[in-house]
Parts: sequence; C-alpha cells; structure tokens
Amino acid sequence: MKRIIMNKIKLFFISVFTAVLFSSCFNTDSDKTKRESFVEPLKMETIYPYINDIEIANDNQVVAVSIGEKHTVGLKNNGTVVAIGNNEKGQCNVQDWENIVSVVAGYNHTVGLKEDGTVVACGDNEEGLCDVQNWKDIVSVYAGEHYTVGIKKNGMLEITGKKLEQSLISKIKKWKDVIAVFIKKQNVIGLKKDGTLIVRESRNFFKKLIENFVQKILMSSADLQGEFRVKKWKDIVAIDNDAYTTIGLKKDGTLNVTGARFGLLTKRLTGYDADENSNEISQELKSWKDIVSISKLYGLKKDGTVVAIKDFPVFGLYAVPEQVDIYNWEDIASIAVGFAHVVGLKKDGTVVVMGEGMRSQYDVRDWGNITSVSAGFYHVVGLKEDGTVVATGNNEKGQCDVQDWTDIENIVTGPAQTIGLKKDGTVVATGNNKKGQCNVQNWTNIKNVFSGIGYTIGLKKDGTVVATGNNNRGQCNVDDWKDISEIAVGLHFTIGIKTDGTVLVAGNGVKDWKNIVAISASHNGHNVIGIKEDGSIVSCGNNEYGEINVKSWGNQNK
Repeated sequence: MKRIIMNKIKLFFISVFTAVLFSSCFNTDSDKTKRESFVEPLKMETIYPYINDIEIANDNQVVAVSIGEKHTVGLKNNGTVVAIGNNEKGQCNVQDWENIVSVVAGYNHTVGLKEDGTVVACGDNEEGLCDVQNWKDIVSVYAGEHYTVGIKKNGMLEITGKKLEQSLISKIKKWKDVIAVFIKKQNVIGLKKDGTLIVRESRNFFKKLIENFVQKILMSSADLQGEFRVKKWKDIVAIDNDAYTTIGLKKDGTLNVTGARFGLLTKRLTGYDADENSNEISQELKSWKDIVSISKLYGLKKDGTVVAIKDFPVFGLYAVPEQVDIYNWEDIASIAVGFAHVVGLKKDGTVVVMGEGMRSQYDVRDWGNITSVSAGFYHVVGLKEDGTVVATGNNEKGQCDVQDWTDIENIVTGPAQTIGLKKDGTVVATGNNKKGQCNVQNWTNIKNVFSGIGYTIGLKKDGTVVATGNNNRGQCNVDDWKDISEIAVGLHFTIGIKTDGTVLVAGNGVKDWKNIVAISASHNGHNVIGIKEDGSIVSCGNNEYGEINVKSWGNQNK
C-alpha cells in the first residue's frame, strides 16, 4: 500500500513537470504578450520623466547627469554618454557606449543601463564593482562605494562588489518586490512596493547616519554669516567679515552688522550660545564711530588708533588672541588680520605685529618703505614703494616666494597663498593651489584682487568679475556680474557692491536656482548639478578635476 502511494506521488510530479515543459513549447496569445512585454526596450523618458518637460535642441544634448566622487557623467538624448573629471581608474571611459537609457556614477566607477536591460560598467574594479556583463532584465541601476546594484523586472536584485561581503550579497539577492535601492558605504537599503524597507547594515550604520545628519545641519554655511541679509544695506563703502559675522562700513564711519543664527540645536550640542554671543558682538560693533577701515573684528579710526572686539568668545576662525594688545599702537595707517595675529602698517612705512608667533615667526623689524600689508593664516606680506614685495612666516606652500615679483601695485593673501596685482593689470600668485586658487596667469585688465579660502576673485576695470578656485558653494559664480565697484569675500561667499550702491551675493549654493527639473549630488555632498526646464545645466561644488565643468553639455541656445 505504501509503495502504491509513493508511485502515485511520483507520477503526479512527473505529470506536472511534463505539463509545464510541454506548455512552454506553445505560443499562446497570453504567453506571447508576456514575452513581448518582457523584451520591450527600456525608454529614457520612463526612467527620467522630466525629459518630456525640458527643451531639447538636438540629440547631442545631455538630458541626465550623475556625479561620482571626482567625476561626472552625462547621458545624451541619443543614448550615448559623456564624462568629465578624474579618470585615474578609467571611470570616464564611456565614449563607446550606445543605446544607454540610464547612467549612474559611483565613487570611482560608472554604470550604464542599456535599452535591452543589459548593463555596462567602467572604472575601479578591484572589488568587482564592474562585473555586470552577465546581468539581464535590469530596469534600474545603482552605484555606491563598495557595491553596484541592479533591480530586475521581477523586483529581485543583482549585486556585485566587495568580495569579503558574500554573506551580505547572498541575503540581498533574496529580496523581492524592490522598486528602489539606497547605497551608503557598505550598507544597502531596499524600498519595497508596499513602502516598507529592507536593511542590511553595518553595526554602526544608524549611528553614523545620525552623525552625518547633524554634521550637515551644523556645517551648512547657508547664511552663517548673515551674508544674504546684506542685500538691504545702503550707503556701504566696504564690507568684511570674520568667520561668522558680516560687517559693512558706512559712509558716515559707522557699521552695519549681521551675524550667525545657529539656534537651539547648536547650543544643545556644543554648549555654546552662538546667537547670544553674536548679538553681543554685533551691538559692540554697531557702537563704533569714526571708522575708516575694517578688518575682521578690528577697526581703524580716523585718529590712527585701533579698536577691536576682544572680550567676547568668537565661534570662528578669527578669534582675537589674548596676547594682542593693539590699544597702545599709534600712527597706524592700515591693519591686516591673520589667523591669530594682527599686522599694523605705520604711517612712516614700518610694520608692527602682535599675536601668536610675533617675535619669531613674523620678523618685520627690518621692513621699511612699506605701502600696504596683508596677512594669511600664518604669513605676512608687505608691498614696498618700488613695487617689490617682502614676506615672512610659514612658507610650507611657497606662499612667501615673492622675492622676484616686480611692478606690483596691490597684494592680498589667502590662508596659504599670496596674490599680486601688477601695474599692467595682470596677476601673479604663489602658494597653495590645491583648489586652483592660484590659476590667475591669464587674467588681464584687472583693477583689484581678493582672496578667499581656496578661491580668488578679480575685479576688472570694466566692472565685470572673474574667479578661480573652490566653488563648492557657488562663490565663484560671478560670470554675469556687471557694474561692480567693490568686492568682499568670506568663507564660502562673494559679495559685490554695484556702482548704484546695491549688493550682489554669490555663494548661496543652490538657493538661487530656479526652474530646476532634476538634480544630482555627489556622494560626498560637495558637488551638485541641476538641469533646468530650458535644457541648460547649472552646477556648484568642488571642481578640482573639472568635474562640474558641464555647462556646455546643456542646451546651448539658452
């Protein structure tokens, strides 16, 4: 009896298997419809719906972008791909790709989804990130630092990457009904159709996520110095700032001041009441009178004496050092402020220094015939009557290598660089050039120069402005400025005073962008690119490898 039952069970499974195998050989209308739907080419417009809403000038126009760690890729309307930026790992070798409907940039690799559901990849493959040649039926792709993920049409995943994480990969491949993926470092999160999440994370993932969130809130420089509230100021003749306070010198010798607004979150996390101290500093600054020039938290008065904010804690770079005693200075013609030192140019052309390292690091005892001074973080530069330049202090980046300069009429310093404006309107520079802040060799017809942290601004004689260097907040986006009479630079922003007394601000990041239909941000958050309704492309961020030089990719008719 038992044998008969077992034979019946075997016969049942054989029948089912035969029926399934036999039915697959026939082309029923239902099956044909399913197969045709399955092999239907993917469409770019399905993945990027906004494409239907932007102006397309030609097939070579880029309609989608993705930013990696130091490179950017663009998907053209004709299904080909362009790339720019760092190519050390071959992540920009996309010139032969065709029929692409979606591109994503990982840290050092690039992934492309083809219209037939297959995938191509190039770049860093040490961890197998580019091992996608056998993938099929993919409808969307994602790229992270350690993994490349593809969502299949059936809602399951393909994943490749860090070889030491095979247990994690095997678990992720069992996920079902996934419609989107989020990759962060070594962690993968899947969004399911029902709106729930599946998470495979390292032990400290959520702790790091919270830390990153708080850091972004605290370190976002949007309006930290009140720089975007200065647009209402009038009768301003000069602007300067410390790390978190913006100061405007008015025609009547008084000051306009606006500062940081950190709020309760900063107080709870750091114990520092930035709002309260910023208000005290502002009130003190507003009480000053007869000021003829300002530098950080120092003011030079008409009588040649100097005033300073000294009794308040300053939550910023230019805290006034306690050893600075400038109240005994006399006959001062101008002042310059470094990281923790103050330089005074006397009316007789000699120079005095107070602050950290004043006796050894900044030896200015033999300086004479000086007409102007400028202070970097840890170096001091002086311009002489004959157009030559002297410098003292830290020279690790070559910021003091000015001994061969001649015919100089103005000098400015950044943290570790020195910029010189020549009498013929050209510019020379020396020192740290990591962000391209010293790339001024082609500038001409320059009236004045200004140095920020990692970037340099040039005001031309015709009132237009040029810029080079770090543009992570859009502080170098001054191409369309006109009728500018004066410039001031801050941590991450540039302020221009127009001839009519109104003020322009660059460095607002993406706040001023309008009519944007799509954005892509880099993995580190330093770069962002936006596509506008008219098909033009805007960007801001770190441009060390030229990775955000993408303006030409967009609609050139706009």
